[in-house]
Amino acid sequence: MGYSVFQAIEKTKIGLSSETTANFTYRNMGITIDEEISLATYNGIIEKDITRINAYLNEFLTTNNINPLEIDSLFLTGGTSMVSAVQGLFKTKFPHLKINSGDNFKSVAKGLAYSGYLFETED
Repeated sequence: MGYSVFQAIEKTKIGLSSETTANFTYRNMGITIDEEISLATYNGIIEKDITRINAYLNEFLTTNNINPLEIDSLFLTGGTSMVSAVQGLFKTKFPHLKINSGDNFKSVAKGLAYSGYLFETED
């Protein structure tokens, strides 16, 4: 059942990427859930994660002595990059840049496939 719950959550997140509300709908093995979720509620749920992303980004910029205003291009990818709170974070951090994106739903899987050698172990 875990995968079907994950799919229902993903569908709701995708809906909230472009709308202020989305329905979380799940029906399986006698369990029925049909609940409207607001963007504000979702943002509250992920606030801790957005704070962590912001901290990692700040640490990266500081560690590498990068002034955000010196960055001339910004590309986000992956489904999470479409979340409005993630978009808002990057728009705030880099107000002078247009956020570019592409292939959001396949790029992470492709990247993992290309980097598969990183997970190979020596026998």
